[in-house]
Amino acid sequence: MLRAMGTADDVWEFWFGAPATDEAALKKKLKRWYLGGTDEDALIRARFGADVERALAGELDAWAATPRGLVALVILLDQMPRSVFRDGPRAFAGDARAQKLVVAALAAGVEAELSFEERQFLLMPLLHAEDVGLLERFGREVVRHVAAAPAWAQRMLGAGTEQADKYLEVVRRFGRFPHRNAALGRASTPEELEFLVGWKERARPQAVAELEG
Repeated sequence: MLRAMGTADDVWEFWFGAPATDEAALKKKLKRWYLGGTDEDALIRARFGADVERALAGELDAWAATPRGLVALVILLDQMPRSVFRDGPRAFAGDARAQKLVVAALAAGVEAELSFEERQFLLMPLLHAEDVGLLERFGREVVRHVAAAPAWAQRMLGAGTEQADKYLEVVRRFGRFPHRNAALGRASTPEELEFLVGWKERARPQAVAELEG
């Protein structure tokens, strides 16, 4: 049995901290979330690697009983494995369970109880799905999410609608994300290999250029 290294509140506080109150503060948080790099990966691995393993094993399912706990569990299943297991097959090991949690949460109306920052990461597993239906669902939900956010946050959050369209087109075309093939040990088709040329640059939403500047 893995030793518990943190609570749902620990995960939540690490991930969100103080809420952003203007666009500049939001951009700083977005840069950390999406462009954290190797240092952020190492920090997450050291602090929450054991909790990621516990979440993947189903040992933290009770967290989903509260909105904050649910968001923390989704982060452990969907976001943190991408840092803990970067470029390996287990980076996606929690995706399916996270997606089921999100679909159930949306059916229960949990998103109405969350801040816009929490909603951002509640919805994210749907964007990561190699499934047309779930990607379409993300596209609908993210439009509502952006509209409900503070006016000063909407421009940056709008990158989600760009990604929804982009990823949906990819999965409709290939039935999967070709950029995961190497990590998952999947053979790429000639068409996928052609598509992957320059994909890293095309995959980034326009807003990322601001964060990198």
